[in-house]
Amino acid sequence: PQPFVMQGQRRQPRINADHRGCGKGATARLDGSDVNLERLVFVVTSLVGHRVTAKLRNNVIYEGIFHSCLLEGDQSIILKCAQRLETKADGETTRGEFLPILIIPGRDFLQISAL
Repeated sequence: PQPFVMQGQRRQPRINADHRGCGKGATARLDGSDVNLERLVFVVTSLVGHRVTAKLRNNVIYEGIFHSCLLEGDQSIILKCAQRLETKADGETTRGEFLPILIIPGRDFLQISAL
């Protein structure tokens, strides 16, 4: 097969491709671990115990103490002592009642920000 030609120049085929290349195994290490999964675990464990805001898909924002995250499956998060934050038209923020435990499914939240 002919190598892919781009802008009139031939690309040299990679003979000794390593694990840092493009494609399916781009983040796999030689020992079989995934670098991005390790980074996610580090970030999630760094957030435990910190006050965070979670923005949901329907533009609802909750603030609470980050408790845990399910790393497999839907990646749900759990906040403790959570409150719903609402911003009024005049820019004033009001807080809802305290929820002792709030479980947010992964499909529902857009972002988490540490305060």
